[in-house]
Amino acid sequence: METAFAYRRLSQGEEKESQGILDTQLNDMKEFSRKHNILILKDYNEGIHTGDEYRETFNKMIQDAIIIKPNYIIVREQSRLSRDAALTIQTVKDLEASGTKVLSVIEGNLTKDITLTSFKAV
Repeated sequence: METAFAYRRLSQGEEKESQGILDTQLNDMKEFSRKHNILILKDYNEGIHTGDEYRETFNKMIQDAIIIKPNYIIVREQSRLSRDAALTIQTVKDLEASGTKVLSVIEGNLTKDITLTSFKAV
């Protein structure tokens, strides 16, 4: 069975419904992983975040991915990685270089389609 990390976070403005949104993200990723026979090894929950400058949980997940080497990192949608297209592309490429692909419940395989999905309006 293939393995994955799940990553979820809120954007600024989602604070009022925070727990519901975080739960929905995780439930969607769990359902996606069941459909694709992927075992989620760990859930990384960033919580509320207002920018891309420093994300402790995100950075820990990237470090863990390099060491543990799950097949995938699953996000509900591409913007959970970053709203900055260049940062998203670089993150996906760095993960791919270490053997981990990025999957989005909504957009699909970001590793395969990075040049197309990263420039969608987010």
